[in-house]
Amino acid sequence: MFAVPEPPKEITYTITLTSATDMKKAISKRKPKSRNICLNDDEPYETFKAQILVQIARTLKPQIEDINQYEIWCTINRVISKPRMLVGLAGDYATMVASAIKLKEPHIVNLMVQELGGVDDVNKENEKDDSDEDRAGKKKGKKNVGICRYLSTALV
Repeated sequence: MFAVPEPPKEITYTITLTSATDMKKAISKRKPKSRNICLNDDEPYETFKAQILVQIARTLKPQIEDINQYEIWCTINRVISKPRMLVGLAGDYATMVASAIKLKEPHIVNLMVQELGGVDDVNKENEKDDSDEDRAGKKKGKKNVGICRYLSTALV
């Protein structure tokens, strides 16, 4: 006769933290730090934000501990893939939690936390890095010239 309430489901959050100074580096040079936390699916959004701030404070040791200084993006395997979903509002959080508990256990959400003020996903590896020789050549007025030859053979 009485409905037994379902026990809360535990969600494991794998958090990748990247500081603004690290975001300015080339992707291959960045050294993000990872942490894990477990929260129940019935935790309020404020608790979620507080736990993220605790991990930021422990890992990045910032001077500013305001969640608004960070962007939080999530992916859930087979549910929310790339491009990631921004978790900036309580509604986004509710959608993320609802999506996470749809899956069979373990319920895992991957979070990417980035400090604002950095360069967002710039592919700096493809930018040309001026070597010392190039800089010296430019100072002396030398021009770098690239030659491209296209050879073809015509059948007669």
